[in-house]
Amino acid sequence: MLKKNGELIISTTNPCTIGQEIIRLQEKKIFLVDNYFKTKTQQWEMVPGMLIKDYIRNIEELFNPIINVGFRITYVKEPKPIPQAEKIDPLYYDQAMRRPSFILIEAKK
Repeated sequence: MLKKNGELIISTTNPCTIGQEIIRLQEKKIFLVDNYFKTKTQQWEMVPGMLIKDYIRNIEELFNPIINVGFRITYVKEPKPIPQAEKIDPLYYDQAMRRPSFILIEAKK
């Protein structure tokens, strides 16, 4: 339930990361998307003691329910990591700069 003129903000796993498979090709990691249309729930530990539960949806399963109940999508962002993240975790930084891990959606009634 939202207040009048309230905004709906959703942050979730980016659909392009659904069913990823990592392979090596000529000394390079390649991320393949497979089972894109499979809806699932997964749980993972972001940092010790912090469990994250993801509801994995493809683009149409993510956007259409929002639109179908009368919301208007006003903003979409696929965030990249901040530059300082490269020093903290270079591997994750490189991966996140090449494929978005999350998607943010703003909607209004």
